[in-house]
Amino acid sequence: MGKEIMKAETAEETTFNWSSDEEITRMPLLALNHVSFVCKSVPTSVQFYEQVLGFVLIQRPSSFDFDGAWLFSHGIGIHLLGKEDAPSKKGKINPKDNHISFQCSDMNLIIERLEELRLSM
Repeated sequence: MGKEIMKAETAEETTFNWSSDEEITRMPLLALNHVSFVCKSVPTSVQFYEQVLGFVLIQRPSSFDFDGAWLFSHGIGIHLLGKEDAPSKKGKINPKDNHISFQCSDMNLIIERLEELRLSM
């Protein structure tokens, strides 16, 4: 993995100079690598991402000694982190909450497939 930029406990103490007077050198970013989600059940979540969204389960580093899974598809990595006391996210999706969004070519087909699987929208 990469080097730690700063310890988490000191992150809040750091201030940045966003002055427009200075030349800003932007980081040489290429693309989003992955998103990470905490979930109650890693196996259930893996099943959803594989069977419903078509993601492929890939190998995680063997040094990780905590519950989780890595999936990949559509140029996106999804890292699932298991936590039994994770808050339940049942009910309507809140557009103001953390979420991930996919583009699709046929929204009606997506809705039909979700209804077949008895997944609420």
